[in-house]
Amino acid sequence: MHAYHSRAYEPTRLFYQSSPFDPSITPPHSSTPLVPTLHSSTFFISTQNLIPAESNTYPLTATEGGYNFTVPQQTATGEDIEVQLNFLTNRIANSETLTIDAVDNTDNTALFHSASATFTNTPIRGTIALGGDNPPQLTTSSFITLERKNGTRVGIITVESVDNANVASYRIDLRSEYDFTMDEELTIYYNSLEADNQRIYQATTTFQALVDDAEEDGQVELITLTER
Repeated sequence: MHAYHSRAYEPTRLFYQSSPFDPSITPPHSSTPLVPTLHSSTFFISTQNLIPAESNTYPLTATEGGYNFTVPQQTATGEDIEVQLNFLTNRIANSETLTIDAVDNTDNTALFHSASATFTNTPIRGTIALGGDNPPQLTTSSFITLERKNGTRVGIITVESVDNANVASYRIDLRSEYDFTMDEELTIYYNSLEADNQRIYQATTTFQALVDDAEEDGQVELITLTER
């Protein structure tokens, strides 16, 4: 980020570039290069699912649709300015694209290319088996869901493979339109969907238990569903 005054009575022009400042740049209406001065600049970051962490160097101010943050005036060093912002999620299930834009000021004109990044939950992975005698054969198209007590599906369990022992390897994709707490009781639900002999298996857990179990090696230990 660099800036220069074209004339004392004209607005300060700000421009941003990834390469170091080039002192040979000559502003309009001037025949000689000017020493750059960096003025404070305010940016807006749009988000619905993230809240600022306490470890941010630059404070973030809540505003409609997200947060504003201001990079204070600095002395030009010929190096790019790097700003790191730290956030926490305010929802267990979330997915969104964040966009950062420069905020127009009355005395400054900011020339800035908007930046964006997409964030999604990392899927939880593990293994599932069906208990009892002669359980149905699991397949990659088996119908397995993660549900609240009221039957709302908060996650889809996708079977990625099944071994010879009828143990399925799965991943859980959370549905961001629903919210729930870490300690809320959830049901892993399997329906064989057989027209003449429908069989239902289930087990209860919490999202906190799944996360804690997967923390060490990224995999939830084998969960055995029992027939209802």
